[in-house]
Amino acid sequence: MKIKSTIIALLGIVIAFGVVAGGMKKGMNNNMSRPAFSQFDLDGDGKITEAEFNQARSERIAQRAEEGRTLKNINQSQSFASLDSNADGAISQQEFNAHQGLANPKNTMGKGKNNQ
Repeated sequence: MKIKSTIIALLGIVIAFGVVAGGMKKGMNNNMSRPAFSQFDLDGDGKITEAEFNQARSERIAQRAEEGRTLKNINQSQSFASLDSNADGAISQQEFNAHQGLANPKNTMGKGKNNQ
């Protein structure tokens, strides 16, 4: 009887650990998810204006607040001007990708020019 109780207890621990680990993974993915260019290019014209940038950012912040997420580092977020690297009044897909680290050759996780 003791063996049966021990097995059931261990099984319960394993299941509980799996649920907790699964929840942690889900939370990590949600926090680490980055917005897509299309989420900011509200009119779909291939560029993000300052008005679109501000509106999309406000909507994203409001959505995260409604979900009960912590909004830490919100005061350190990038400004429109810092993303508009050529100062033409719009953020292109290329500028957006560079900001997201998608076009940064240094962001290759050890597979850069010297670490192939």
